[in-house]
Amino acid sequence: MAFHKMSLILSSHHIRSSKQRTPCRGCSKQLHNWLAPCSTRATKPRGEQACSTWRQVHVESLLLLETNIDDSSPQVLAYTMEELLLAGGLDVWSAPVYMKKGRPGTTLRILCKACDAENLVHLLFKETSSIGVRLQNCERVSLRRHIETVQTRWGSSVRIKVAKIGEATVNAHAEYEDCAEVARSEGVPLADVFREATAAYYFNNPEIV
Repeated sequence: MAFHKMSLILSSHHIRSSKQRTPCRGCSKQLHNWLAPCSTRATKPRGEQACSTWRQVHVESLLLLETNIDDSSPQVLAYTMEELLLAGGLDVWSAPVYMKKGRPGTTLRILCKACDAENLVHLLFKETSSIGVRLQNCERVSLRRHIETVQTRWGSSVRIKVAKIGEATVNAHAEYEDCAEVARSEGVPLADVFREATAAYYFNNPEIV
């Protein structure tokens, strides 16, 4: 019965977020208010540049789940964070806090899609000592990204995550798991693999400054 009510609450969050206007070609209503309409900019060229950039990034409505925990072990929290990611959490992180009565605790936060929130809340209640979870609608702005693969001098391939604004590459970073595997198998420092993979990507794409 409790989780049926939770489903209704999460559904209402999803409905509210889906009804948000997109007055600036993909900008959410909230983000649009933060930026202010282009026509109200003090300097027109700057406003045009802001809107042009905004149309080239990914804006999405998500939910932020948050709970404070003061009586779960570090091992339980670490395991729960891994399980939250596997269960659909887009990002999971924790921060130390002082709670009421001066007790040290941990704030656990999960960024997720509305359709995954119920399962994630259930997981929090099942795995931790939390007895309450806060839900907030939020907007996430992210660069569009894709994966490319490069060959290193050790003969192993490494994936590179490439982020772009429009057609311009603004970030390229080697994936940790691939670099760690190469470092372990070849007996070389992890930092050397990162440098090698990144250098190989830019060598293969000389047009990127």
